[in-house]
Amino acid sequence: MKTRSTFGWADLLFGIASILLGIYVLFNPVSAIRTIVFIIGGVALIGGVSNTFFGFRVQQNHRLGRTVSITASVLNIFIALLILFNVGAGAYLLSIFLPVWFIAHCVSRLANLDAFRIYGRKSLYWSALILNVLGIALATLLLLNPSVLILSIEFLTGSYLVLMGISSIIAVYSGFRTKTKE
Repeated sequence: MKTRSTFGWADLLFGIASILLGIYVLFNPVSAIRTIVFIIGGVALIGGVSNTFFGFRVQQNHRLGRTVSITASVLNIFIALLILFNVGAGAYLLSIFLPVWFIAHCVSRLANLDAFRIYGRKSLYWSALILNVLGIALATLLLLNPSVLILSIEFLTGSYLVLMGISSIIAVYSGFRTKTKE
């Protein structure tokens, strides 16, 4: 049996899309909320699919991480589809779904921290831990006080998307690779 390293193209594309979307949101705060909701729904869909593939790639000895990752990914995909197919309601419900999406993504990444420590570098482990704990804290703040989200949606969304993109790109280039058998 041969083993070969796989490159994380889905995570790389997700990271680049998140950074570009984050910069767009930060520099175009006057953008129509419907456009932002539609784009966020698309990024959430890409992220959910990417995290689903990652969850299936995690080895058997990380069963809890795999289960949590796939469950959070399904939640990501559900929220993304809801936002994409009902943009009007998505704009209204953004104050709830956006923090839930942030929490689902962060929980998925935190559930796989053990794999990052085993197969990656210590710096990846600590950066992922810090970024995802901050993401959960920010999302919790947004859930507890939706007016913060409404008043600062462009800044918070753009900042988080850039951080999430950086985290995904760090994961791709950190030396963390999964092995596939041919």
